[in-house]
Order: sequence, then C-alpha cells, then structure tokens
Amino acid sequence: MLADVHAFPVRACAHALLGETCTMATASNRRAEADSQAKGLQEHISVVEENFSSLLQDFAAIARKSGKLRDKGDLLVKSLNEYSALEAPSVKSTLSGCAECFAALEDYREAKVARLEAKVIQPLTDYGAITRKAREELRTRRTALDKELAKQRNFDRITVRDPADASKRHRARQEVSQAQVQSNRAQKAFEDHMINFERKKLRDLKGVLEEYIQGQMMFHAKALELFTVAFQQVQSVDEEGDLQYFREKLKITEEGESDEHSQRSRQSTTQSEDNGEEQDEDDIENM
Repeated sequence: MLADVHAFPVRACAHALLGETCTMATASNRRAEADSQAKGLQEHISVVEENFSSLLQDFAAIARKSGKLRDKGDLLVKSLNEYSALEAPSVKSTLSGCAECFAALEDYREAKVARLEAKVIQPLTDYGAITRKAREELRTRRTALDKELAKQRNFDRITVRDPADASKRHRARQEVSQAQVQSNRAQKAFEDHMINFERKKLRDLKGVLEEYIQGQMMFHAKALELFTVAFQQVQSVDEEGDLQYFREKLKITEEGESDEHSQRSRQSTTQSEDNGEEQDEDDIENM
C-alpha cells in the first residue's frame, strides 16, 4: 500500500509528461500542416498577383495605343475634309463620304477604349488590394495559430512543473481552449476568404476576357460596316465626269488667257498708232 502511495506521484508525473508530449506533438503537427498550407497559398496568391499585373499592363498598353490611333484617325478625317473642298464634284463627294465614315469609326474606337478601361482595366487594377487582403488573412490565421501554440506550451509547462496546482492548471487550460476557439475561427474565416478569393478570381478572369473579346467584336463589326460604305463611296467616283469637269475648267482658263492676250495686243496696236500720229504731226510742224 505504501509502495502504491509513493508510486502515485511518479505515475502522475509520467502521465503529465506523456500528456505534454502528445499535446506538443499535436500542436506541432497542426503548425507544420498550417505552414505547409500557408506556403502553398502564398505562392498561389503571388501567381495571381503577378499574372494579373501583367495582364493589366498589357491591356493598358492596348488602350493607350488605341487612343493614339484614334487621334491619328481624327487627323485623317480633317485632311479628307479639307481636300474635298478643292476637288471635282464626284471626288469631293467621295472624300466627304469617306471622312464621315472614318469619323464615325473613330467615335466607335473611343467607345471601345472607354469600355476597355471600365470593364477590363479597372477590375484588374483592383487586384492589388485584393491580394493584399488575402495576405492579411493569411497573417491573421498564422497569428492565431502561434497564440494557440504558445498557450498550449504554457499549459504543458505548468502541468509538468506544478501538477498539484489544480487552479493554475485550470486557468491555463481555459486559455488554451480560448486560443483554440480563436484559432479555429481564424482558420474557418481564412478558408472561406480563400475560397471566395478563388471564386472571384475565376469570375473576374472570365469576365475581363469576355468583355475584351465582345468589345473587339462589336468594334470590328461596326468597322466592317463603315468600311463597306466607304468602299462604295470610292467606287462611285465618276472618272469621266470629273475629267470633263476638268476639261471645262481648263478650257475656261485657256479662253480667259486668250482674251487677255488679245486685249493686250489691241492695246499695244492702239498705242503704236497713237505714237505714229504724234510723230507725223511733229514732222509737219518742223517743215
């Protein structure tokens, strides 16, 4: 009986040590699993961030190039309108018609750029903040796990050093339980956040590509329609009619130059005759 009494503290310490070992092993395993998961998710967040940033830069470059092309198109419209005022009737009509088609095309191009900026570029721009939020959730979860592990270690130390102090062990055990609740809550919140992150990523990636493709299809459909009209305008040029207009214009010019030459000749002849008469009068007076 005495031997059993003396053996009780030994068994209690052995059980305490065994409990500490199991608890620490469980906590360490959870931390190792969490670190492995965190590393994979961190890499996933970085992949999304880097590739969405590349897409953002590429789409922004397309928007800038389209804006410059729109400005050049406006200059072309201005040149066509200015030139049309100097040409024959059918060419004048063709140049004006083409200028009108090209002006409408540039209006559609401007609308395409505005849609690209609003529907494609802006959603991609938001991913800077979205990935930062995902990393914050990852840090929050890691902090909760660290706190749980620290509380568990504190409880295990109390159990080993002072196993007879039930009050201290009880408080430490409560702290462990609270830390575990907070850790589980942080884990659940993190998992929900990452699922929502992935869902949003998929929807946004699909959405920006659809918007870009639809914008390009709409623009090129309108462009084909307007270029068809412009092509028909070019086909309607009346070459013979404009040549006849040019001939008539040239004939008028030639007749005008001929009349002017005849008038100058008559003026020269009249002046010569007047000078001859004045010379005869001077000769008679001298006689």
